[in-house]
Amino acid sequence: RVVRAVQPTRRAAARRREVFAFVAGIVQRLCRQSKVFAFGSVPLKCFLPDGDVDLTAVFPEARAPEGWAQRLVQAVERARLSTPPFSLGQVTLINAEVKLVKIEVEDLVVDVSVNSAGGLCGLLFLDAADEFIGRDNLFKRSVLLVKSWCFYESRVLGAHHALLSTYAIETLVLYTFNHFGEGLETPLDVLHAMLGYFATFDWEARGISLAGPVAVGGEDGEPLGPPGLVEGARGLPGLGTFLKEAAAKYAVLPGCAADHTSDGTDSSKAGTSDRKSFRWKQVNIVDPLLPFNNLGRSVSKSNMYRIRRAFAAGNRWLSRCLSGPAGLDVAAELEGSFFASTLRRCRQHASQADEEERVEMGGVDDVAANAPSFVQARAARFSAKNNLPPRPVRTSASSSMPSLGLSPTGEKKRPPSINAQELGDAGAGAGAGAGA
Repeated sequence: RVVRAVQPTRRAAARRREVFAFVAGIVQRLCRQSKVFAFGSVPLKCFLPDGDVDLTAVFPEARAPEGWAQRLVQAVERARLSTPPFSLGQVTLINAEVKLVKIEVEDLVVDVSVNSAGGLCGLLFLDAADEFIGRDNLFKRSVLLVKSWCFYESRVLGAHHALLSTYAIETLVLYTFNHFGEGLETPLDVLHAMLGYFATFDWEARGISLAGPVAVGGEDGEPLGPPGLVEGARGLPGLGTFLKEAAAKYAVLPGCAADHTSDGTDSSKAGTSDRKSFRWKQVNIVDPLLPFNNLGRSVSKSNMYRIRRAFAAGNRWLSRCLSGPAGLDVAAELEGSFFASTLRRCRQHASQADEEERVEMGGVDDVAANAPSFVQARAARFSAKNNLPPRPVRTSASSSMPSLGLSPTGEKKRPPSINAQELGDAGAGAGAGAGA
């Protein structure tokens, strides 16, 4: 019942498409050389009732015009004076690592960035993982339930509040499938397994890659260590191999997704002085599509402890409830306590009414229909420029390869040399889209 309550409805999805088209029109008129895409939770069909809309304008050669953000703010103010189809609220320029313009369009927030190609790659990567896992879109339904608990119940979701980003949480959910997926049948199973594992995870000593936990380095630039073993792991058969290949296909910088090698070296530092290195923070989560990007970089030290306490408390409560005495109405306990805030918030959104038709979770929404061809063409240009071979993805789950990692097992290859501008834009975009 909780998953259905938060599952996007056709009415909510249609409204977000209209808002996207409106803001995209403003951006397109301002930046005529750009291509405008939606990415993040809306096209993935995993947005919460209060979720925002992520939009990016991608420019040729990854060069955005100077002062684009200030000009966009001015363009929105002009649109406000011309009787727009939606009422416009506050417009905020955020000069963070990923520069954003936040636009309030009635009760929705639209985050506009430029050259966030990593967001498009992440969208397709997560959708491919959901298709492989199957089971009536168990991965996406689990993401919805986990995000609901993190946002409405425990308040640990929100990169702009020095908490976890959406992409970081999605990566933790995928990690849970990769190592414990064999015994997971429902979204509640996934949430319970994730809380149980991370309730005692030592973020001060270890970080997370999809392959397993990695030792935290002492200083920025210190190489990532080899992934460690996960105690009690029973991963979904074939998923680790599929993720390795999918990460290569959808890598933000093709040829760099598997640079976290099995001997503990970080070959992303080799070959050029302007390559970025992994920056150690309070919470360290390796981006599967861009190994030097830390998806946990937004989390402050105090919030790291808050997240750990929240996961531990959630795991204790859920474990007691699921192992309660005979006759206990588990569903009533979950709806009345564990997800009480989630259900209360859903009732406040008319678009989430029980009679509203829910969207089909499979695939990406039409609002991002052009993303696959764009990402494929972008990867082909990048590979041709750097003399990289194409990396096809097998979609069969029949492989018996035991590795659950993203580390290559063959000959190590020197990564292509990338200029600093290209690295900066791609790296920033990979972690964008932190809303619910």
